[in-house]
Amino acid sequence: HETGPCRMGNDPKKFVTNRFGQTHDVPNLYICDASVFVFPTDKTTTMPILAFTLRTCEHMIESFRRGDHRRRNV
Repeated sequence: HETGPCRMGNDPKKFVTNRFGQTHDVPNLYICDASVFVFPTDKTTTMPILAFTLRTCEHMIESFRRGDHRRRNV
């Protein structure tokens, strides 16, 4: 899996997504694959992708529960 084209980070000028995979430029668009990882893993990316996706889903569920699922800086 390719890593890094949609790098995750806080600065919208340098990174595509925030720490939950939510894009800085397009509200409510989440990227949950290996492209958000800044550095490649030394093994397969399957488990890191699954862990990241579960974390992102938990964030999305909580955001919907709170009613603030629109774009936020986190």
